[in-house]
Amino acid sequence: MGLADGSEIRHVVEYGPGAGTITRHNLQQLRSDGTLIAMEKDPELAQHLRDRFCGCDSRLRIVHGSAPDVRKILIRQRIATGEEVAARE
Repeated sequence: MGLADGSEIRHVVEYGPGAGTITRHNLQQLRSDGTLIAMEKDPELAQHLRDRFCGCDSRLRIVHGSAPDVRKILIRQRIATGEEVAARE
């Protein structure tokens, strides 16, 4: 499923982006006012993503964390937990 199917959705959480292969594709399909949160549980991979995408797109937020942390991460990113958020694995 591509993000174009849900263009009304403003925020997307990408769980386990790994090396970021799909991240660029997700950014291309994201709304211009959207936010893509790439949530990686491996701290080394999270740093690799930061290095790879540094300055690439202001809509991208790379965070170290896992699924149980998603609510806290959304709050830290100033995304209301009541807003519609799509998840991608």
